Amino acid sequence: MQTLINELRPKKITDIIGQQHLIGKNKVLTKIVESKKMFSFILYGPPGTGKTSIANALANELDYKFKILNAVNCSKKDLTTVIEESKRFKKVLLLLDEFHRLTKPMQDILLPEIEYDNIYVIGCTTNNPYHTVNPAIRSRLMIFELKQINEDDIYNYLKKIAKNNDIFSKNLSIDDDVFKAIALNSSGDLRFSLNTFEILYLVLTTYNTTVDIETDDFGEILDEVKGNSSKVILDEKQFENGDNEFILFLKEFEVQWQTKIIDDIIQYMSKDINKKIDGDFVSYLEANFNKYI
Repeated sequence: MQTLINELRPKKITDIIGQQHLIGKNKVLTKIVESKKMFSFILYGPPGTGKTSIANALANELDYKFKILNAVNCSKKDLTTVIEESKRFKKVLLLLDEFHRLTKPMQDILLPEIEYDNIYVIGCTTNNPYHTVNPAIRSRLMIFELKQINEDDIYNYLKKIAKNNDIFSKNLSIDDDVFKAIALNSSGDLRFSLNTFEILYLVLTTYNTTVDIETDDFGEILDEVKGNSSKVILDEKQFENGDNEFILFLKEFEVQWQTKIIDDIIQYMSKDINKKIDGDFVSYLEANFNKYI
């Protein structure tokens, strides 16, 4: 089962949300697609602004094989293997994440390959490359800054995907303030917005076949969850055996996300909170759930 962010990963550069200074008529990334001429560059900006999505969309539209490495943990062998593959097939696009963490030996390997177009690289980083990337390699790459996604763009995108029956199999009726609350608290991070929306949907559909998400209804939903989770806390044996429906859902969720989520979600759901989706609920998601996704 794919996560929402991967299921919605843009396949065309025009599907990217935001970044109008780089995408659109006569803009540089659009020109790459139109001319079918790729070059290496660096994308830098806050999390959730579309760095991976842009690289993926370019690879898809240019019909390049798409490879991803992380500078923190990739080895010389990992890098040289991708470079050799690119030399053989000519159409390989490498996304090198945490680009500012590239070691000196790795830079020495990459430098001549970029210079002679033996491989096309998109270096991604949240750090300003003018301060963190070696000048020798920086001088051979164009640098594009990505900006936080506009709150209105996030709000409109969430409303749009909520109508997609191919993604959401159950009927959705969502109060407009829910979209606004998620967009407002996302700090321009589209990935966080999508992950927050998916968590709400998954939790709510555990109990309902038709999902009505309204600000004033969150208290009732959380009370129901709170009742189940409180029972689990009191009955450790039941928790271990997984007899509770809510716990079965969470265990499946843990496997899907490959993370430890049960303890934290139960801790929150067991608290007394305001009977509506307000800053407390969204702040909790932002502070605690973002580490899982």
